Amino acid sequence: MRVVSLALPLPLFREFSYSVPAPWEDTIRVGSLVEVEFQKRRMMGLVRAFEEGSTRDLKPINRIIPVTPWTTEQITFVERLSQLYFAPLGEVAGLFFPPPLHSQWQFLEKRVFLVQDLPEWGDFPTQGVNLFLLRETSRLTPGSLGKLLRKGIFRTMDERYSPRSTIFGEKIFRFWRVALKEERLRWLRELIEKSGEEKKILLIFPDFQSLDACEAFLQRDFPQIKAIKYDSRLNAKKRMVVYRMVEERQYELIMGTRLALFLPALDIYHHVLFDPEERGHYSELSPHYHALQVLYEKVHIYGGALEVVGIIPPLWIYHRLRLGEFQEGNFEEMRCTRAKKVKTVALETKGGKFILSPSAREMIARTVSLGERVLVWVQKTGYASALGCRECGFYYLCPDCEVALRYHADLRSLLCPLCGKKVKPDDVCPVCGGHFWEGWGEAIEMVYGEFQKYFPRHCLLRVDSETPLKELPPDGGQSFSIVVGTSAMLKEEILRKSALLVLLSFENWLYLSEMNARDEFYNEFHRALFFLGIDAKGTPQVVIQGSPEAVTKVGQFLKPWQEFYRESLQRREALGYPPFRYLVRVIGESRNKSRCIRVLNTLQCIAKEREIEVTGPLPGVGSRKRGKWTEELILRFEARRLQEVFTLVSQWMVSMEKERIRWNFEVER
Repeated sequence: MRVVSLALPLPLFREFSYSVPAPWEDTIRVGSLVEVEFQKRRMMGLVRAFEEGSTRDLKPINRIIPVTPWTTEQITFVERLSQLYFAPLGEVAGLFFPPPLHSQWQFLEKRVFLVQDLPEWGDFPTQGVNLFLLRETSRLTPGSLGKLLRKGIFRTMDERYSPRSTIFGEKIFRFWRVALKEERLRWLRELIEKSGEEKKILLIFPDFQSLDACEAFLQRDFPQIKAIKYDSRLNAKKRMVVYRMVEERQYELIMGTRLALFLPALDIYHHVLFDPEERGHYSELSPHYHALQVLYEKVHIYGGALEVVGIIPPLWIYHRLRLGEFQEGNFEEMRCTRAKKVKTVALETKGGKFILSPSAREMIARTVSLGERVLVWVQKTGYASALGCRECGFYYLCPDCEVALRYHADLRSLLCPLCGKKVKPDDVCPVCGGHFWEGWGEAIEMVYGEFQKYFPRHCLLRVDSETPLKELPPDGGQSFSIVVGTSAMLKEEILRKSALLVLLSFENWLYLSEMNARDEFYNEFHRALFFLGIDAKGTPQVVIQGSPEAVTKVGQFLKPWQEFYRESLQRREALGYPPFRYLVRVIGESRNKSRCIRVLNTLQCIAKEREIEVTGPLPGVGSRKRGKWTEELILRFEARRLQEVFTLVSQWMVSMEKERIRWNFEVER
């Protein structure tokens, strides 16, 4: 019996050996997907290599999965993503695996051919159809299909899977400044008409709403095109149908959310990604990939074109525009918009607490009296950032994470912003017995409640993660005079018909701790500025309200994007930050804090021996989340040393498996 080395979808930086039973010895190959048993669980694995040695004490593979084996380019692609995101190869490969549809394997192994030439089957493909696809996509019931097979009209043969990739000679990277929905549809129409059948297209959207709108456009304007839609709303069987259709290349265009990145579409030429700054393109779970960077690496391997469509380029693309790696697409100029009047208001509290300054309240009242809509942009969800006792200053902390619990008045509960732990507040203060609770730091529920008091006669709408845009009324929210929301509110359909944008508590955005928060806020803010008031009657205006110190710094966010990004890159280059050097944040999580520090110290010593820069104090402040301590360090290095550092970290991870520490890697490049 032969022995194979498998990459399994586990958070472990190593591979596992399994024996190959005799029936599959001649058909298995490097790149085959197999089913195995691992700790009493069935899972898929990728064959990485054949090994020499005894099969004694090795578990056999259960079966070869009836899908096309991976090509050399697919394996290279997965290896590259594994290095970029410091993720185990098996965990990355698992993103590309087909749905675990064990009950359908028997049908995927067969192919159906038409034997008798009948008029009603005149369009049946001469190369046959996979039995699973025929069962799921035709009107034939299992019983009627069985009768056709018994009558000899159809016959079945074993499916033969042969891997093949299409490699394009050119590699094109473009950024298109196309903003309005109608402009994007014109741009997409031109792309489809120019591409024809020989250049297939992949469209990646950040959310379901944009995806569904594109589907409606294609059904109306291009009903003849073979389009496939793929997102997380599909069940396992429908996902498998799409997977097999893509394998058989029964498509001209694929559209989906970031999940569609991992379909086996190996003959795509145009890779189109819309709105790269949207959070929907980023995976919050390990591996923490971004759809833009995944497509960038794919085009580098397979060739073709990466077409990124947005309003202004994110910093990552702007840097590559300067290097000449990206080009600016030449589409008709974006519609000119009227200049927005931006006014800053310093909120001063005298003798009481006010969410709105008198001048801001006056501008809102004037706008709604003219029949125009007002948007109020708030950063945080919930009612208040913390709930405290007015008499002694006590406030609630999460017992697991030791951060302030956020108060949600709608739920009459306190929620931890890190782990989601839910706590019911006491009737009286547990420290002093006081009866007066106070919310500290305004959030959307508090702001929405205040607006209901200020403007009781006007129709208000709240938009945040708990009340998303998909719940808007049929008129798209046009009947509402005032919309209070978080960043979830900043959509084209709402901004275009609004005449005033009020940004509350500017300091909340100004002092965010994340490295990219400043650039992300700039992108969101200018997206809002572009769309604001396009379809409004009057001149659109913006009011930015914050502390006296914060409002003096508004001007830096009003600069043109070229100037803002140029200054940002200069600061990053001086500090040795991405995109000039890699930063890898290694986070350990354990109930034993000293163990976590000890293990990270070993990595710190190994890195310093290899002259890899380690930043941040260790041990650091440390934090708790879900009852576990987290400690971290940051590795900083040049791009040319990526493979070296990845090999070092993966070998260190293998040596530390017995420590029972959960690891997480966050990479900035």
